[in-house]
Amino acid sequence: MKFLSSSAQIQSRTADDKAYGIFGAADFVVSSTRDTKTNIEPTVYGLDTILNTPVYDYKLKYEVETFGEENARTKTGLIWEEAPENLRGEGTLDLYSMVGIAWRAIQELAKEVNNIKASLGM
Repeated sequence: MKFLSSSAQIQSRTADDKAYGIFGAADFVVSSTRDTKTNIEPTVYGLDTILNTPVYDYKLKYEVETFGEENARTKTGLIWEEAPENLRGEGTLDLYSMVGIAWRAIQELAKEVNNIKASLGM
């Protein structure tokens, strides 16, 4: 574990400090009560954000160097430099905000489906 003095982050790092470690747990929870937040506004992020952010398959360099190309896992995700600003931390992406954007996009799609159903008389 490594505490970053430049921010309030703690990282799980490999012993040689060359890569991030993996966390496994039965659950990850995020504090989300209204009293922990300020400047609460409806989001402007949603389906357009998802549609305009590229998603890639890739292998982590550390895993390729450690386990070889054939044994390194293929992962799917965003590239920090191409991710929306509101998702970016110090070289990290905010998974909780990604879920919030996905949630909003689902609401937008459900509204579109309901509009189509209504126009078809369903």
